[in-house]
Amino acid sequence: MGDILGNVARTMITKQPWSAVAGHLVGGYPQFDGWPRWDSITHQSVHEDWLRRAVDGGLRVLVMLAVNNEPLCELANKEPGRTCDDMEAVDLQLAAARAMEADIDRRSGGQGRGWYRIVETPQEAREVAESGNLAVVLGIEVDYMFGARPDAKISEPQLEQRLDRYYAAGVRHIFPVHFGDNAFGGTAFSLDLQGNADDVPAWWKAAGFKTIFPPFPVKLEASTEYTYRGSVRNVRGLTPLGATLVRMVIDRGMLIDVDHMSQRTRADTLAICENVGYPVISGHTGFVEISGSEKAHEGNLLASEVERIQALGGLVCPIVHQGSSLDDVRTWRGGRHTVEHTQPDTSNTFLQGYSYAQTYGRGAGVGIGTDMNGFAGLLRPRFGPEGAKPAAGMAPEMTYPFIALATGKEMGRSVVGQKVFDLNTDGLAHIGMLPDLIADLENQGLDQEDLAPLMGSAEQYVQVWERAVGVRPRATHAGTPAAGAVLLDASPIASTPQFDDVGIAGIVDLPLL
Repeated sequence: MGDILGNVARTMITKQPWSAVAGHLVGGYPQFDGWPRWDSITHQSVHEDWLRRAVDGGLRVLVMLAVNNEPLCELANKEPGRTCDDMEAVDLQLAAARAMEADIDRRSGGQGRGWYRIVETPQEAREVAESGNLAVVLGIEVDYMFGARPDAKISEPQLEQRLDRYYAAGVRHIFPVHFGDNAFGGTAFSLDLQGNADDVPAWWKAAGFKTIFPPFPVKLEASTEYTYRGSVRNVRGLTPLGATLVRMVIDRGMLIDVDHMSQRTRADTLAICENVGYPVISGHTGFVEISGSEKAHEGNLLASEVERIQALGGLVCPIVHQGSSLDDVRTWRGGRHTVEHTQPDTSNTFLQGYSYAQTYGRGAGVGIGTDMNGFAGLLRPRFGPEGAKPAAGMAPEMTYPFIALATGKEMGRSVVGQKVFDLNTDGLAHIGMLPDLIADLENQGLDQEDLAPLMGSAEQYVQVWERAVGVRPRATHAGTPAAGAVLLDASPIASTPQFDDVGIAGIVDLPLL
């Protein structure tokens, strides 16, 4: 029957019939007929072997987020002695990331010799990326970071002590807000399971989940910018404690991710950062301007918000899963090339979000917000039994082998155990298929100039971090940029600094085990 929690999550995200809740194939090694899959939420999609393939294809910076959701955890089986507390989960996941680094080191000849390197400064990140290895940045993305429940009484000394503890543990990338309001600020009203006790989907009530997983309470007000669920937004903005947190994070040169914030919370956070010229990151987002009614919510960025982030020299990363239908995401027609949105829930859908971010970036880098091992879902295949419906004008299948744009390396299909993965018919099933995704963006009509911001996303992330700690980004190299250079400043491409090697930045959820 499979895991009911995973089935429910998969059905919600991919809009499959509710009969899909009944079960799914679960076969792992060696046949891998059940996972990894493009629509699997509760199985591993970032095994180290698959991650290594992404590195071979040009991935150079990875944000590893420790993630938890207490209500979902309460529905799942737990090991004896475990609780669902956010920070307990964070501690375990940060330890797992360190253990993974140590294990790869051991198998690579000793400490510091592995390809998976956890970094704590932008200088370390630059050195690791330029050596062709993977710079891993540790982060936190939970509802109640540091115990900051909506009614929590946390003093400034307590907050500083808790922040310093995780800074010492190597955490450098944080989300002040996640799915629920907390003591720092308001959450984006963007999920079915937000609102009051009666404002949940009918299927959730009928399934009896309402009593064991009540919705996150959100107080709403009318909004003209959004159309989601009656054109409303969260009234809650950044709290005084949240403003204190933002200033403490700035003092430490840590990276602030403004995703999941209500519009008011994000505006308050940006205002503080603009006062001191401090860059921020939007690590896995969609865009209201190209979103249909169900996706036109404050969890996605307005054009004005994208421009404010870019003006600070920040980084915007479109989430891989932009939407599940043609109504969710409209064709973006403002870029260098227009590729019609004809195959929803696929790489063709992600292409619209990427092109939008690339256009508004005006030469700045654009990363990939994979949200793998998270709750967002991945990309359906464009062809095959599970593929999108054929449509006039759609691009043909991408061909294998292909040349990875980031490295110039020839890459065939991903082989995992007895399973051969093909992006055309399997979709984006695991992190090792990111090079295939980029090849399919080329196949659909984007050229190297269109994709230069993606090739430069690792450099952009490092530059954002350098600005955050007060380090002047490395001076521009003279002459022509090296092939595959990482171009991620908010300045024109011709004047951006470069790594000596290629670099793509990605953001994922949960430990990479």
